[in-house]
Amino acid sequence: MDEGGTLKEQPAEPERNSDLTNQRENAGETQAEAGGLSTPQGKYHRFLLENPLDMFTIIDREGRVLFNSPSTKMIMGYEQEELTGRSAFDLIHPDDREALMEMFSRGLSEAGATGYFEYRHLHKDGTWHLLESIANNLLDDPEVQGIVATSRDITERKRMEEELKQREEYFRAVVENTVDLILIIDADAKIKFANRASRTLLGYEPEELTGRSGLDLVHPDEIEWASAVVETAVRDDQYSPLLEVRVRHKDGSWLHMEGIGKNFLEHPAVEGIVLSFRDITDRKQAEQSLRDSEEMYRSLVAASPDAVTVTDLQGNITFVSPQTLRLHGYGSEEELLGKSAFTLIAPEDHVKAAAGLEGTLKEGRVRNLEFRFLRKNGTVFMAELNAALIRNANGEPQSLIAYTRDISERKRIEKELRDRNEELEAFAHTISHDLLTPVSIVEGYAKAALEADAEGRTEAERECLEAIARGARRMSDLINSLLQYAQAGHMDFESRGVDPEEILMEVLMDLEEDIRCKGVEVSVQNELPCVKVDAVKLRQVLNNLIGNAIKHMGNILEPQVEVGMEVQGRTATFFVRDNGIGIPAELQEKIFEPFRHFSLAGSQGLGIGLSTVKRAVAAWGGMVWVESQPGAGAAFFFTAPLVE
Repeated sequence: MDEGGTLKEQPAEPERNSDLTNQRENAGETQAEAGGLSTPQGKYHRFLLENPLDMFTIIDREGRVLFNSPSTKMIMGYEQEELTGRSAFDLIHPDDREALMEMFSRGLSEAGATGYFEYRHLHKDGTWHLLESIANNLLDDPEVQGIVATSRDITERKRMEEELKQREEYFRAVVENTVDLILIIDADAKIKFANRASRTLLGYEPEELTGRSGLDLVHPDEIEWASAVVETAVRDDQYSPLLEVRVRHKDGSWLHMEGIGKNFLEHPAVEGIVLSFRDITDRKQAEQSLRDSEEMYRSLVAASPDAVTVTDLQGNITFVSPQTLRLHGYGSEEELLGKSAFTLIAPEDHVKAAAGLEGTLKEGRVRNLEFRFLRKNGTVFMAELNAALIRNANGEPQSLIAYTRDISERKRIEKELRDRNEELEAFAHTISHDLLTPVSIVEGYAKAALEADAEGRTEAERECLEAIARGARRMSDLINSLLQYAQAGHMDFESRGVDPEEILMEVLMDLEEDIRCKGVEVSVQNELPCVKVDAVKLRQVLNNLIGNAIKHMGNILEPQVEVGMEVQGRTATFFVRDNGIGIPAELQEKIFEPFRHFSLAGSQGLGIGLSTVKRAVAAWGGMVWVESQPGAGAAFFFTAPLVE
């Protein structure tokens, strides 16, 4: 309801009054049988029986509703028990709430205190109704133990009183010149009077309507209902329903009319039922268009792949789409409504999100902001947010709407592309430097060998050929390493169980000469359970790790390498541990990068071995890492799934 405006509601079925009266009487009889009229509810039902048009409420000391009369349904649209347990002030108009709560607080301190007040109360249909209430403090009464409020809807009465007070002397002029249709009908629904608005609204001269049944103008689908309304109004001079009905225009079209009726049959100046109607056809069409528009936008939101969230200007959530619930792992919108939108954002990005909110309020929109978002279970994911300011018809900021899209996969692909680009750059460097260098050497020695041959210098020619052979082996080693690195990243369609002891023995046989030349003692755990990996990749991993341990051991008097496995659950963790010179902390992450060679012992390498290990382990879903202290050796670990 606007300030002094007219309330509206759907026409009530007249039979409901008699049904509600029966409900009250039955409730009173039942309560009397259960506890007698001496109980709080018994007293209250006695009031109901004596005052069937009033609404009674019992409130506790904290302002919570303990009881509502059945008439609550008729007056405010709520079921009798629907408001039980809620604060009595929840549905009070914000402008009236503070004064009402102050009056309530003052009344608590005085037993038996009585207060009268008028205020606006929210009807279940969303309109504001003006109520008058008398409250009695019966908290100390052992049979009541509450504050009893007797309330009545005075919305229409106030409007009519104000209108009569201001315009009573101009009644005839107002009636004749108002844009509303005013009819007076008798007890048989025959029209006794029609104002001039009948001409503009319905196309009839007032004289054409006089003497006709008002029901002739009502849509056939609503005649039975309208007849019941008239019959009820004739019986009950207090019955004053708000009405919506379709009325026929003289040209045969149907208009939606909204109005109110009042029984003045006993009033000597009227002797009839006064009906006042206004044309709401345009409003009905606008409402239908609005419903259609809302349904369309709801469908668009539901079909959008993005999560849609609407908040107030402070960032409190007022709407979430199904995609929002799925994205953040919530089961229902009730879990989020009323909460701050910052609940969905990781704490480390709150400052950034606050800046985004401020930017939206200032600029009207923000685009492509990336935040770390939270799921209900606490997991974090990356998402992109676009937000805009929603304004009302007057251009005033009303709310904010945000569209969120999960970009975790996109970020993963971007990182993978960056890594691949870096890898390609390193590969290009390797090809241009490490591969071309031995090619140049081979070419140079080949020319020298030809010259030596032409001059008959056999010894020089042999030295050139040996240098060419060494360059060729260098190129062959590099090419083989590159092939191993590429193959290590290949995903097998199916990994099968392999015996790591068997693979390890093959690797140690391949490295036998290096082990013997370096004087390394290699020890192996007795039992290594079967793991579900690719045998070729496991051989690559063990060969590189053990080979590196031997190659980069340094000048240790008693070099040792230990190979073993630890089992936790269904995962095996392999380790290759040496007692060599160790690896500085600042290099422990870099050594797994491809085409990066680090050697503290002065040994040569291509910088591919450990990156090959990393790619091979990742291919079967495992992890690889190193633990080391300079001068205390190094231990490399990698995981693999056990055979079930």
